[in-house]
Amino acid sequence: MTLLYDEKRREDIVAWARYVFWTDIERGQVDAHESASDEPTTGLTLALMAQYFAALWVSIEGWRECQLSDALIDELLTHPAFQQNVNLLRRCRNGVYHFQKGFINIRLMEFVRNARTTVPWSFLVHEEFKRVLVEIAYPKNIPSDIQEQFAGPLDKPSVGCQTIASKHIQHTPQSNTMKL
Repeated sequence: MTLLYDEKRREDIVAWARYVFWTDIERGQVDAHESASDEPTTGLTLALMAQYFAALWVSIEGWRECQLSDALIDELLTHPAFQQNVNLLRRCRNGVYHFQKGFINIRLMEFVRNARTTVPWSFLVHEEFKRVLVEIAYPKNIPSDIQEQFAGPLDKPSVGCQTIASKHIQHTPQSNTMKL
């Protein structure tokens, strides 16, 4: 990732980082939640996941608006193989944050119905956003001991998104899989 640095660019990146941080908070809520055995399908788990996916879409919007670029993220957001995921996530976000008449939210359900591909892809995009933030915060050309004098240690992504995603899709009845 190459960044041209100026004050406006810094402000844009900090604003985008805020949304990635909020997405990470939502993700932490999802990961910390233990579904009750009698929790309805439309219960807290779905509500937490919906908030996480909607927040991730806002992070994607920020990525695009700030004109950030990274080969892997750009592929995840633009490659034809992932366009259905991108479109379903956008519709999911709209379904979460725009009032929908009726109890069943078709936009959210479309995303959930495709969980075998949408969930791991979403987790991967999120983890890659965090990776880029680490690269921005800790440039390779500045020794880490000097960086930590100014910023302190950063929570670097460590667990593979496939492992994390499997926790959330293991009970999904669909048989299609996603190759990364």
